[in-house]
Amino acid sequence: MKALFPGTFDPITKGHLDLIRRAASLFEEVHVVMMLNHEKKALLDVSVRLTLMEESLRPISNIVLDVYEGLSVQYAKDHDIPIMIRGVRSVTDYEYECQIASVNQLLEPEIETMFLLSKPEYASVSSSNAKAVAIQKGDLSSFVDPHVALVLYDAYDMQKR
Repeated sequence: MKALFPGTFDPITKGHLDLIRRAASLFEEVHVVMMLNHEKKALLDVSVRLTLMEESLRPISNIVLDVYEGLSVQYAKDHDIPIMIRGVRSVTDYEYECQIASVNQLLEPEIETMFLLSKPEYASVSSSNAKAVAIQKGDLSSFVDPHVALVLYDAYDMQKR
């Protein structure tokens, strides 16, 4: 069975990687899809994010990487994927994700949403928190892989010029 793990991945974090690894152990094929949302202002360019994702996910053999602009449930429907995976770190995440899952059920009732709870060590790991630490040149080792940290530091150095 296939599953979909959508996100903006700006940038991909250790929390994302943990959830993707766990999903990959549960499903034959996991589509990790960078969703393009023009309402969100991304720090990193799509091609940079995709390169970081490719490098981070290389060890996982049953991953399909993709980029998509549109609704995640439409991607799932178009690719015959019955399960959408969403990560939940906190009660706040859960409330938000429940709302999104309900909308998705209205749009595509045959697509199910599965929540994976973050491990405690990743409960505060988010792309936003990683960027907040990076802008201050803080230690990113708990948030992202080293190759991602270098790109984040560089992105903020470029903005300061």
